[in-house]
Amino acid sequence: MLNKNISVGGLKSESYALWALSSTVPDYRLAWLINNHLQISLQRDNLVQGKEGLTFAMFTADDTPSVLKYTLISNKNTQEGSILFADYHTVDFFLKISGTTTQEELDKIRKKLKTIPEVSACIPISSEKKVIYLFFANIL
Repeated sequence: MLNKNISVGGLKSESYALWALSSTVPDYRLAWLINNHLQISLQRDNLVQGKEGLTFAMFTADDTPSVLKYTLISNKNTQEGSILFADYHTVDFFLKISGTTTQEELDKIRKKLKTIPEVSACIPISSEKKVIYLFFANIL
C-alpha cells in the first residue's frame, strides 16, 4: 500500500502506510520481535484510549537514518476482553509507518515482517477505510 495523504476538516495531514497484523504473542513480545527483524527500537509509549475509557498498548520508534516513524498499536485489551476497532476483530495489532518512502521500501519491510514466525498475517489496510485512516492520521 503506497503512502496516502489524509486531510479532513483540520485534522493533521500525514503520509503513512497502515497494516493489520495477526499474532498470538503479547504486545511487548511482538514489539521485541519487530525490533529484531527491522533493526528499529519500538518502545512503549502512551496508551491509546478507546471506548468506555479502555486503554490499548502503543509502541513507537523513530528510524532516524531513513526518517520513518513506526507505531504499533494493540487492537485488543486482553484484560478487559475489549477491541479498539470492532470491524477488525480478527486483527491483533496495527502497524503504522509514517514518513516519506517508496513502495519498494514498504514491500521490503512487509516481507521482513512476514518472516517473523509469530506473525500469521500482515495485511495492508486500504486508505478507503476512512474511519480507521482518520483515527491513525491523528495518532503521532
